[in-house]
Amino acid sequence: TITMDADKAITATFSEIPPEMYTLTIHITGEGVVHVDGSVYTQPVTLVEGSTVLLEAFADEGWQFDGWSGDMESDDPHYSMILDHDCIIHATFTLSIHTQDLPAEKLQIFPNPFSDHLKLENTGTVKRISLTNLLGQEVYGMENHGSEQIIIPAYGMERGVYLLLVIDVSGVMHTFRVIKH
Repeated sequence: TITMDADKAITATFSEIPPEMYTLTIHITGEGVVHVDGSVYTQPVTLVEGSTVLLEAFADEGWQFDGWSGDMESDDPHYSMILDHDCIIHATFTLSIHTQDLPAEKLQIFPNPFSDHLKLENTGTVKRISLTNLLGQEVYGMENHGSEQIIIPAYGMERGVYLLLVIDVSGVMHTFRVIKH
């Protein structure tokens, strides 16, 4: 409040309010690269609020892009978003394994995805099985001596993708991707 009882000089000073800044952090699991607005992501990026950001995921050879998770979810490797808060995003790449389709009278693997156990039927011609995680570490292995059914216990196994390696009596190895829930 100003009381005008004489001539007075008044100065108003204004300063610009700086724009809000937000940080985009990306965690990469598996083998691949992420581009943010066309540049390879190497460290968190700080941008002005409301910036439109293009995220692109490129899988390395032998890997595939599975999706984005965290502060946004999508399986599209090219995703545009508006940055309106600090964001942490996960880009997930997994090994690209082509499973083999076998006729019904041959080896059957179920359920897939599995939780407490994985069952293999028609295993009479199977010599050995090995279940490995994506790091190549064997979590279960056994020799088969003509049994027609094998049950792999899964209690205590971490959730995720596993590779089931099946070696038949003629020495041919078959690889299957199975998922533990």
